Amino acid sequence: MRIIAALLLFLSIGLPSEGQTYYLPKTAVRFHLLIEKQTYTPGDFAAYAERYLHMSNIEQQEQVSHRVVNCQLTTAGVRDNQMLHPATKGQGRGSRCQAQR
Repeated sequence: MRIIAALLLFLSIGLPSEGQTYYLPKTAVRFHLLIEKQTYTPGDFAAYAERYLHMSNIEQQEQVSHRVVNCQLTTAGVRDNQMLHPATKGQGRGSRCQAQR
């Protein structure tokens, strides 16, 4: 199925049947994130912490928090599917060079 789709795309672009084709590159950006999740669950006796342990400000509700620990940004070259070009023999600088007499 993919071969048929690629062949139809190749024929619809109108590229020459001889030579090679190439894609121009484009830059892709990759983010690598390290995220820490912290979950607080009060214990069974959290309600009695102030009375018996003399500790105040003890949370009675469950809490979930997130924080970004590390962030890395990398780039990678990938092909641009919209920039397909033929590379046939006789094109480019090398074919135009002639010996000077």
